[in-house]
Amino acid sequence: MIHKKLGILFVFLILFLGSNCASYLEKREFPSKQSTHTEQEPSDEKNLDGLENKKVVEDKIEKRLFSYKVMIRLSLPEKSNENFKEKLLQYINSKKGYILFENLSKVQFKIPADLLRETIKFISQQGKVIEEEIVSEDLTLVTTETKIKLENSIQAQTRLREILKKASNVKEVLEVEKELTRVTEEIETLKSRMKLNINKIDYSEFTVNFFVEYKAVEEFPKLGPIGWLFYLPYRAIRFLIFWE
Repeated sequence: MIHKKLGILFVFLILFLGSNCASYLEKREFPSKQSTHTEQEPSDEKNLDGLENKKVVEDKIEKRLFSYKVMIRLSLPEKSNENFKEKLLQYINSKKGYILFENLSKVQFKIPADLLRETIKFISQQGKVIEEEIVSEDLTLVTTETKIKLENSIQAQTRLREILKKASNVKEVLEVEKELTRVTEEIETLKSRMKLNINKIDYSEFTVNFFVEYKAVEEFPKLGPIGWLFYLPYRAIRFLIFWE
């Protein structure tokens, strides 16, 4: 009789444990393939942020923007050093350019970019061009990006000023003023950068190095009457043998 009761109790115990285990398995959540894929999507978007920002800047581009630097080394005819420099300075002033640096043999200046070829031609006509170099720099992306940042900062400045008017306590006022100061400084920095880039695009920079090429003059020796009798035939024979 006791063995029978123990058997019945054992059966009930097995059934009880089985039902609890099934319930636990039903309640447990396992990650599916779909959920794993969803967690990876933000990582893909993060990788594309740089490309999307670059695309936004490129979409704003209306035309390519270049700056030019020109270096010319010029040989001048004799006694034309000062005349050339005076002519060049007059030309720069007449074309609304301006001087960056000048000395006895060098002039560095800026001139409107649309006069680049005309200026090169004018300088080349004044003497013999020994060396000429033109270097260009593409400022399209950096100028467009700076312009976008400047516009966004000005909008942020306007919003902060509106928030400052509605600030209800000293803490809010101080926080808004701190952020407003930072944005204002950023705007001034961007304006300076923008002004510098526009100047590089609107004005081409020239560096002209010039010198006078003197021809060597052979001095005749001081000879007496007998010396000339020997020296002149020597010069004639040398002329027939050596052509300089």
